[in-house]
Amino acid sequence: MDICFLNTAEQFTPVLDSNAANDLLIVAASPYLCVDGDRRLLEAFEAAHSVMLAIFAAPHNLELTAAQLEPYALVLFECFPRLLSPRQFRLAAKQLIQLTSSPSPLQEQRPHLASTLMELVYCHFHAAVSRPTPRALCIEAYDNHVQPMSEQGVLLLALIDSLAFLRIDVLAEWLPVAAQSIQLIHDPVLSHACKQRFWDVLSDGDMDVERAAFCVTWWSTGGGRRMVLYGKEKPRGEFLMNGASNDSSKL
Repeated sequence: MDICFLNTAEQFTPVLDSNAANDLLIVAASPYLCVDGDRRLLEAFEAAHSVMLAIFAAPHNLELTAAQLEPYALVLFECFPRLLSPRQFRLAAKQLIQLTSSPSPLQEQRPHLASTLMELVYCHFHAAVSRPTPRALCIEAYDNHVQPMSEQGVLLLALIDSLAFLRIDVLAEWLPVAAQSIQLIHDPVLSHACKQRFWDVLSDGDMDVERAAFCVTWWSTGGGRRMVLYGKEKPRGEFLMNGASNDSSKL
């Protein structure tokens, strides 16, 4: 019953005022925003997180979002990976950083919040264990063709997902950090997935024109390609010009 209510309530967030959202929706979702719940209630936990993200996304909830976003962010990181799937965690982390980045009104109130959230993802990435996230917690892994991901890998993908929304000055700081972090992923399959996602964020239209132009320069003449593929080490047997691509990979 609670899952049905939460899934339905999510659809009403654009039309409910802030008081109703707080008194009805956040109160209903709060019991499922816990860090020590029963794994069998995973769907209810994810529905509660979806409700919170929908509330934050409603433009008229700016003041409510400003008050609730930081406490929610802390809960989000405590819930993953035990009570939150990789898909839901990546979606939530990306949306929080988008909500706190330009041109969001919240960014004008708290200009450093997006950087703080990126730091939070990065710190958890370094602290994460490199074992696969349990299959029971991976909704997308119910398909046997999906490769299970480590907690560390999911956190890095969340970091890469969020690059598209950062201000240029903040983006300049995080592009090399994210690129070099890929070298800490020792699973070759997951490492390739991170490199591919990095390329997709830069090239598939996720960014606006200004951010995309900055990333083209960083990739081609700023050493970005080398950092993504090789980290700080110089490539061996690689004679391509910086920014060029070989025939076997668009990376």
